[in-house]
Amino acid sequence: MAISKKLQEIIDNMSEATFTRFDDLWWDNTVGNVPYATRNILESKLKREDVDFSSALVIANGPSFSRRKSLQTLKQSDYKGLVIAVDSVLGTCLRNGVIPDCVVCVDPRHRIVNYFGADEELDKLRPEDLHYYQTRREETHLGDEPLVTSRSNKDLLDNYGTQMIALLSTSVTPRISQRCKEAGMETYWFNPAYDDYDLFNSFTKKVYDLIPVPCVNVGGNVGTAAWIMAHSAFEIPKVALTGFDFSYYPDTELEKTQYYDELVAVAGPDDLETLLPRLTNPNTGEEFFTDPAYYWYRQVFLELASTAPCTTINCTEGGIIFGDSIVEMSLADFFAEN
Repeated sequence: MAISKKLQEIIDNMSEATFTRFDDLWWDNTVGNVPYATRNILESKLKREDVDFSSALVIANGPSFSRRKSLQTLKQSDYKGLVIAVDSVLGTCLRNGVIPDCVVCVDPRHRIVNYFGADEELDKLRPEDLHYYQTRREETHLGDEPLVTSRSNKDLLDNYGTQMIALLSTSVTPRISQRCKEAGMETYWFNPAYDDYDLFNSFTKKVYDLIPVPCVNVGGNVGTAAWIMAHSAFEIPKVALTGFDFSYYPDTELEKTQYYDELVAVAGPDDLETLLPRLTNPNTGEEFFTDPAYYWYRQVFLELASTAPCTTINCTEGGIIFGDSIVEMSLADFFAEN
């Protein structure tokens, strides 16, 4: 599909802009995680020998996860395969009686510790973070009262932590490492592939020299990272996805989209539509709109999926992940076959 010149410029600059924004935080977090990063992701399969490795389900945090009642469908199934959850849906899963086998985290920001249960003194939310969670309820799963939900997440992780493992990027805040340790959740580590390892002054090489664990192209987001863990760390040949929207339903208010504040800073409130392309999902017939970051994530995911050593089955039942390398199926049908 044709996109605006401005949108293409933003997408082309996405990787560099992300690096400029987070490189110092990535490094500081990596240094802080040195004492915790004692196991790598290639060892994680040995820990989860209790599951059927013929297939996996990766749970991301897109709006279809709740709108299509994916969690209820999972609960009603007798699914024996590996279940991997991204960090933001961990608490929601546990509150509903679903204990994922693994949880994946890559985001370096301190506020992400709330998904694992924050300490109200050590991890006080900044006003802008509180605003973020309250206005992005559908995708952050912390609700109108983020602090209350964070307390609940803490209790849940303390109760169920020993039954799960965490697959953590060395970029995450060390507070998450500490929370996993407190809850008895074993951690397995990887480095994001920030740039070409062979480049002079490669940031990836610098990080690897500090913590020598596998370097992974995570596609810029935790959902793609979790999918990669399924087919690379666990060598699973058939990986299903749910909550992989990379987009928004038409009734979503622009102010509640994931990157609204950043887009306003770039384009102003009057020109946002030029940066929000609309795509029709050929399998559902529904139209969704997306933004530069999600559109970029989509491009990267589809490129990675085209050469991935697994069959990728999208059971999101919405969103904009579709193409020649993606098998479309309802979640109920996936469970019926697996």
